Amino acid sequence: MRFFRFFITVFILFIAIKLSARPVERLFYSSFRPEGWDIYLSRDHGKTFERFTDHPALDYDAAISPNGKWVVFTSERGGKPRLYIKSLDKGTPPRLLVQSHSMQDQVAFSPDGRFIVFVSSHLGNAEICKLPFQPYDTLDIAQAVNLTNHQGGDFRPSYSPDGKRIAFSSDRAHEVKPHPRFSFAVQRTGDVYIMDSKGNETSRLTDSEHWEGSPEWSANGEELYFYNSQLGNPRIYSMNVDGSKQTAISPDGMKAVSPCMISEKEIVFTTWTRNLSSSFILMKLNMESGSVEPFYQDEVDMMNLKSHESGLLTFHGGPKPEPSAINRGGFDGDLMVKGGPYHYQMPNRTLKTFGVRRAFAAPADPNGPHLVYGFMLGERMPEAITWSGYALLLFPLLTILFMGMGIYYAIKRRKRMRPWGYIGFTIVSFLLMLIVLGGFVFLYFIQLLSYTEVRFYLIILFAFLAIASLFSYRTRKRKLKRGRPVYHVYNLLAKNLVVNTFFALYIALFSHSFINLDSAFYRVNYDTNEVEHIFTRKADLSRNAMHDRIMDVKYTPDGSSLLFSVGSFFGDTTHPGDLIEYDFQSNKQRILSDSDANDGFGDVSMDGSRMVYRSTRTGNPDIYLKEGDQLTNLTGSEARESFPVISQVGDKIAYCSDKNGVMVGDRFRTVDIYLKRLEDNGSWSEPIQLTSYKGQEAHPHFSPDGEWLIYTSEEFGIFDEQPLIQPFIFSPQMYGEIVALRLSDGHKIRLTHNKWEDGAPLWVRGIDEKIVKQ
Repeated sequence: MRFFRFFITVFILFIAIKLSARPVERLFYSSFRPEGWDIYLSRDHGKTFERFTDHPALDYDAAISPNGKWVVFTSERGGKPRLYIKSLDKGTPPRLLVQSHSMQDQVAFSPDGRFIVFVSSHLGNAEICKLPFQPYDTLDIAQAVNLTNHQGGDFRPSYSPDGKRIAFSSDRAHEVKPHPRFSFAVQRTGDVYIMDSKGNETSRLTDSEHWEGSPEWSANGEELYFYNSQLGNPRIYSMNVDGSKQTAISPDGMKAVSPCMISEKEIVFTTWTRNLSSSFILMKLNMESGSVEPFYQDEVDMMNLKSHESGLLTFHGGPKPEPSAINRGGFDGDLMVKGGPYHYQMPNRTLKTFGVRRAFAAPADPNGPHLVYGFMLGERMPEAITWSGYALLLFPLLTILFMGMGIYYAIKRRKRMRPWGYIGFTIVSFLLMLIVLGGFVFLYFIQLLSYTEVRFYLIILFAFLAIASLFSYRTRKRKLKRGRPVYHVYNLLAKNLVVNTFFALYIALFSHSFINLDSAFYRVNYDTNEVEHIFTRKADLSRNAMHDRIMDVKYTPDGSSLLFSVGSFFGDTTHPGDLIEYDFQSNKQRILSDSDANDGFGDVSMDGSRMVYRSTRTGNPDIYLKEGDQLTNLTGSEARESFPVISQVGDKIAYCSDKNGVMVGDRFRTVDIYLKRLEDNGSWSEPIQLTSYKGQEAHPHFSPDGEWLIYTSEEFGIFDEQPLIQPFIFSPQMYGEIVALRLSDGHKIRLTHNKWEDGAPLWVRGIDEKIVKQ
């Protein structure tokens, strides 16, 4: 008996050791979040500011306690955004205030300092919750009282001066709308609401199709200040607490959000300008005079000022990230989200999660700490313009010179001839330049013709201009006398025709080299930030540059090759796309798809015997399976299908489809995740719909063992006001949380909680240390 017990104990220890020795699997996902934010504090009414927090992860949305002793703020230093507290005594480190596995943000104090309210995701969507303020304790989110209890998103709570009411914003009254410019992207709309401090007697104060939010109470509690984002240009408004007398008080044409009262007559708000990147500034508005001036001058971005009657002030921000060699073609700054990676305990495994600051996650090497990304070298101006592109400016300058000469002759010879001839010449010169340059822009950037097609039309234009030039010179020589004023018009016109003739020829011959259209691939060691150039793919001149972009880069499961798509993201049969493999050993590329349609978004099994990809070869995007020389259309429906993935064993295929989606406006249907299984007889099962939320779910990917599926979902809505999120990093889609779904029983785990768009997750095996050392 003792031996049996000893055997069982040893066996259990052996299994435990084996499980603990299992490499931690890794999850990479794209993240549209900014970086470099800390909390800044002023102790002298805003004359000077000092950095109050200093951490690589984001710190933001601070509030000062009514007694002036504490600052509570949101920090992502522990992974998910949670509330931290820091004493105003210098040298005291911050500590966690609310324990949770979810997000807490946008804290506000009750005037007596007894309670805090904040936005939390622990119940799924964005709810406003309430906890007692106990600065020396760490509270559990399970103790919080949900004040809003609504399926919509609720944001930015603000206590009235008497502590009896709470104003907030919410998107609960509006359906999502299609984005005006981007396919498959949505927009939301919010209004200002008010409720009592216990979450009762909720009433809606604003009602429009524009986002209205960030309510701020006046000192006497009789008015509210908020922003209204009419026509995409938010302004600060005032209104009575019953919603009446809504009046714009900030200047038209200046973006204004996040109002903060610093005196009975003055409001500070956040504004920004968008050039290559946004710059955020705090502006002070005098409500009596209407004058606006910078509140505080510094080189850092400044957002969301909060004030205290003692003169204490806080804002969050920091230096603007610069373009980085480790993230070319991505967002300015680092490739990886700072503060990570973060560990997540899954059933029977530990998952290590990495946020990647790109529109699509750079795929991870299964065998080492490396990411690969590709980008078009001409994505950013002006470094994308080549010398032949700058030489293009010579021709418009010559045209302007001839136009100036025409005006000169018109003035100089006005006594001998009316100036209409010279003015007419000036107009003709300008129109010729527009015809040549405008024709190129229209054909290439609007009609999206290929370079070879554009060159064909420009050669025709060149031939026409050449004939016109020859005719003008013959007319001048045979029929015009040198002393007549009209001779000068013809002379200038003939010369200008020659210039534009060569202009058209120059564009026809060299337009492919005006901008660097090649695409480069780089490998980055995310532990050391070392960057290595892998290869450069030359531009395909048989297609337009907009249809020659790099999309959806993946490693093959064994790490021997890269799979990437080149083409238009939502292209049809007229917009070709290819699936390409790059082999690391041979350093060669080969096209895997075999049609002139839009092919892409490929994935292969571990042994390489099966490959799935999207193709529009039948006129509609369908999912295809390639096994050797056999190609099978797995869907063949009128629905739109995309983003297929195959398990490493090759027995499961997941993809997205709008077959049963919800119509968003008149633009598109939402997509869901579907699954096909390989049957014992070698056939594939009918599609199984895995998700059914009325919003978008997309970008599925299997775990290495095929037991789990991860994907991006907007099921939980958004977690901050849309106008406050989108200016930081361009984000057309207002959704994105990463969800893991166990295929055996449908058990679902939400892996991310934040207000940034996360998407395109990739789940790869853990790193074998021996392989890394080799």
